[in-house]
Amino acid sequence: MGFDECKEKRWKMRAVGSLMPAEILSESCYLNIESPDALEKSQGDTHRAHLLPAASESPILCVVKVAALNASGPNRGIVNELIGSHVAEVLKMPMPPRFGIIKITKRAAPDLPLWKRRPQLKGECLAWWSQLVNEKSTKARYNWDAFERFPDLRARILKDILAELESAGILADVIAFDDLVANVDRNIGNILGSKDSGFVLIDHDQCLGGNAWTPQSLDGRSLYANKLMNICLAMNQAASLGSRALAYYDRAQAVLPATLTRLAVLVENELAKPEIDAVNKFLLDRMELDHAASRFGLVA
Repeated sequence: MGFDECKEKRWKMRAVGSLMPAEILSESCYLNIESPDALEKSQGDTHRAHLLPAASESPILCVVKVAALNASGPNRGIVNELIGSHVAEVLKMPMPPRFGIIKITKRAAPDLPLWKRRPQLKGECLAWWSQLVNEKSTKARYNWDAFERFPDLRARILKDILAELESAGILADVIAFDDLVANVDRNIGNILGSKDSGFVLIDHDQCLGGNAWTPQSLDGRSLYANKLMNICLAMNQAASLGSRALAYYDRAQAVLPATLTRLAVLVENELAKPEIDAVNKFLLDRMELDHAASRFGLVA
């Protein structure tokens, strides 16, 4: 399926009220890089650009992220973002206003350094985009990097961050969401905003245990790293989190299974049917309450 056809299909899906807002954009939607001078640091793999999702709209400033290369096999980062965003949207997790996949070509973005660094791309690639959220990350807001040599201060900062997430009512939900999709890379750098402005979750390319999964490696009953939960445990801040996280699974079981068919449509251009079936089975297995309870230490 071509990108223009895929884009048309996505807009039809949105028009009939699909729960999946991810938008598939063609190269013509990529307008320009916000600041070519900023490319030297990121080398173009992650950069800001103006996109035009539809001709009737005004351009929007977005963060655009090209998947890195995996030496051992295909990089699943972009499809992981799709899967993670679908689950997050269905379960009403805080996400950027708009997001999706875009095809980038050298013709549309000739200034990107990655064309020289990665000639194997042959002048075109897929990237994940999300509308820029004008909020600092929690990491930046608490000036985390400035206290690298002060572990005691960092411990106090982490305690304050956990307290803020808890006060906002999302700590247990984020932990449960990361467990459900096996997101192994939640950190204070990919939680944007604050309690007052509202938190936003980004960067789900490490769902399903990482970006190099295969159908054979997906095991919905396995224990995957849950960084935020581990921080809570290390700081003795995990009281009642397990039971509250488990309540999240009650909500997931009520709404998520019915949307997996739509998820299959969303990823059909990126995954073969056996891979889609493996992802669906993985998510269904993750939702089993007895296994989820075991992962949260609520049963022996």
